[in-house]
Amino acid sequence: MSLFPASHQSTTTAPATATPEGKERSVRIGNGLEESVLKEDSVVKDAVEVVVGVQEVLREVPDAFLSLALSPRLMQHGWLNFNTSSPRLLGLVSALAPAILRVGGSAANFVTYDPRDTPTSEDNENGGHGTNGQETRGQEGSVDNQEATDEGEGFKSRCYDSQFSTPIFTNFTITREDWARLLHFSRAVGMQLLFDLNQFYRKPDGSWDPSNAHLLLRDACSWGFSVVWQLGNEPNSYKHKFGIVVTGEQTARDYEILSKVLEEACPSAPLVGPDVTRPKKHHHKSLRPRHRHRHHHRQRHSSATLSSPEGAAGVGTNAVDYLESFLNSSTFNLSALTWHQYYVNGHEAAVGDFMDPDVMNQLTWQVEQIVVVRNHLAPGRPIWLTETGSASGGGAPDMSDTFVGGFLWLDKLGVAAAGGVDVVARQTLYESCYALLDPDLKPNPDYWLSLLYKRLVGRRVLRIHMVAPPPTLRLYAHCLSHHANDTEGGVVILGMNLGSISVSVRLQDEVAASPVMQYLLQPSGGDLQARQVLLNGDELHLGPDGKLPPLPPTMLTPGPFSVPPASLGFWALPRARAPACL
Repeated sequence: MSLFPASHQSTTTAPATATPEGKERSVRIGNGLEESVLKEDSVVKDAVEVVVGVQEVLREVPDAFLSLALSPRLMQHGWLNFNTSSPRLLGLVSALAPAILRVGGSAANFVTYDPRDTPTSEDNENGGHGTNGQETRGQEGSVDNQEATDEGEGFKSRCYDSQFSTPIFTNFTITREDWARLLHFSRAVGMQLLFDLNQFYRKPDGSWDPSNAHLLLRDACSWGFSVVWQLGNEPNSYKHKFGIVVTGEQTARDYEILSKVLEEACPSAPLVGPDVTRPKKHHHKSLRPRHRHRHHHRQRHSSATLSSPEGAAGVGTNAVDYLESFLNSSTFNLSALTWHQYYVNGHEAAVGDFMDPDVMNQLTWQVEQIVVVRNHLAPGRPIWLTETGSASGGGAPDMSDTFVGGFLWLDKLGVAAAGGVDVVARQTLYESCYALLDPDLKPNPDYWLSLLYKRLVGRRVLRIHMVAPPPTLRLYAHCLSHHANDTEGGVVILGMNLGSISVSVRLQDEVAASPVMQYLLQPSGGDLQARQVLLNGDELHLGPDGKLPPLPPTMLTPGPFSVPPASLGFWALPRARAPACL
């Protein structure tokens, strides 16, 4: 399936209650300050009936639905331990292909590209036009203001602890060697590079200056590489992060300039944007109609600060207003609409946030808001979530990088696929607490979850209905991946049990006759903050040469299966014979 098809929307949910029975056991929360009591070998009295809609496809997502992201700070930091020619790294990352590899974030607006073979040290210190060479300090985020810190500041010990730190962004230069290295790496791992260009380059009249971006485009295209492009990062949050304002209308004009540069340098290159932040619940308003005429008014700005009246359209942090203003002012066609989402602020997150259905349910509403805007102002455009994770600000230490982080991640994939999102790019592959790989290139728990998703979950999304489930049981359904062997209209159910008791699941209709291949993920030692993961009771490790281990399922006979407390899982039904999956 193409990365740029028309997309459709739909969602399914079904919370209810259940009655527990059984015996207790203690499961540790790693900080030692809290314990949660789970019931072992206990189930709800009546199995939850699950009906999978096997007759028709709800919607279809690309093979690159689960994608990845990196910060350009990786190049600013000298690539750290990210050796792009390492067989170990190449093997770990290519196992998650096909995917988009997005390189962007707040630091993108401080990048200058120098195509010379050996830039001077002065070039590296005074790279971008970001803020005239001065350091820019972002504000610390809060639960209601998560956009303030999207990236960690690098590593301190195992993952960067951003709890008491605010990121400082400084201009820096990436070299011809950096650019070639990044392009060759994305090709070697079978991923499509999405590169985020510096929007803070401005001319004296306040318009965007494409001269440095043109150098990146020129080299990528002349070297024979295909790149997807975007401009800026979370422009609706520039005011509270950097003290400058770029309106939605101005960003549309900037994109128009970029689209013309692309037509000259790389005529077939896709352009996506505008990378706004998540919608907020207090936003309720009617949509403004889209105006397709060209806007001739141009506001003059200084090169350092772009100002506009506080109440002007598209100013401020409201993502939906900004997206509408951008689309209403656009005179070009984007290949996809892009936005970002985090559930909680990594500076303030608690373990319970990662297993809270109310926290998870935020995303359903947020996706709906973006879909509504898309349907009215850019019908048929794919929706890409180009930066997302559990917690903003580099992630939550000892949560985003441990087993408990997987609950929000897997639920996000389920909600986004059913709701209308076509690409979900995980922030990040490497660097900071929400990384899939740790500083030594060892998989964090969410890597194993992502790997199983890639191997088992197909493009076709199916409806699923649960009869009176507990609110802590969250399940989603897809056709089984075409990469899975020996499947006859196969279906895969994916999801989790957030609760303290096991839940028995009884499939209905024809899918119930299929044997079940169970891939059950649990934390080592029962510690929700463990960094080791059990697959069907066996701890997962890389081989001594860094190769991935086998990931065998447990075979279950047709009939009800149990979802243990605090577990994640995939249940493949290879003989489901679902008409939608044949």
